[in-house]
Amino acid sequence: MCATDRAQFNSIISVKGLHSLRHLRSVNLNHNALKSASLTPLAQLPSLDTLKLSHNQLTSLTPLGRCAALVELWVPHNLIADLADLAALKSCSQVRSRRCTVHCKLCTVGAVFWWCRRDQ
Repeated sequence: MCATDRAQFNSIISVKGLHSLRHLRSVNLNHNALKSASLTPLAQLPSLDTLKLSHNQLTSLTPLGRCAALVELWVPHNLIADLADLAALKSCSQVRSRRCTVHCKLCTVGAVFWWCRRDQ
């Protein structure tokens, strides 16, 4: 078991302090109490390519808009009410190049690819 796997199934409300882990590539924060505003430190992780945030209290993906290396994002079972919120990820280079997969309750795995194509 990886250390980041132990972060799931807790009552974590903040990821403050993770910003100093510059080489962190994957983190599993499923089943916690994270809100969108608390995700800002994750945008400072230049190597973060996999982020699992299922079963939290997220209402927006905007704080993740600067996660340039993000390749896989898991956000089902949150409070994201609108597929348009995926627009926040447009600035992620992997999303722009269609190499990012987003898993969410509102959409299929390919929804981000559809959104990118629709916007061009």
